Formats: sequence, structure tokens, C-alpha cells
Amino acid sequence: MKNSDRLHEKELGQINPDIKNVKLSEKTEKILSGKHDNEPLDPETQPVLHNMNLKIKAKTMINWAELSRTLAGDRSAITKDRIPQKHSETINTLIDSIADWLQKTQTGL
Repeated sequence: MKNSDRLHEKELGQINPDIKNVKLSEKTEKILSGKHDNEPLDPETQPVLHNMNLKIKAKTMINWAELSRTLAGDRSAITKDRIPQKHSETINTLIDSIADWLQKTQTGL
């Protein structure tokens, strides 16, 4: 590494002017500003993201302590981030069922 490639201490943390002046699309600007945070995902144009979002919502609806107590007998054996292989099929079925229910209630079917 040459000395000219190294940043001087006072330059650390500064944004390169070439990067600072990059123009982003209007959609990208809105996404980065947070204006799209509460907009629902369109299942027809973004089916994968829509399904992932439904599964994330389903996981947040589950009372993991009670689910763990029911399946494993210990309220801390199963968590949202730690699902034992023994119970993964049952829990994935539950998550998929909740996601399907969310899909039906959101679309009014």
C-alpha cells in the first residue's frame, strides 16, 4: 500500500465528493428516507417479499415461551431464533398456517 493510498487522519470519516454527488432514483430516495416503511407489499409484483413478510409477522405473533413449554416442557428450550430440529417441522407448519391465515384476512378472502 502506497502512502498516497492511505487516508490522512483528518480525512477519516469524510465522504468522497464523487460518492456524495451520486444521483439516486426517486424510488430509491423514498425507500432510503423511510417513506415506504408502512406501505403494504403488493403480492403480485413482489410475491417472494410478500411471503417472507407474512412469515416474519407470523413469527412475531407466536408466544414462544408458551409454545416451548407445550412442546418441550421448558419455556426457554425453543425461541424464535433457536428451534430444535426435533420440533422444526411442527413449528414450520404452525408458521405457515399463521401466514396463510394472515394472507386470507388481509386480502378479505
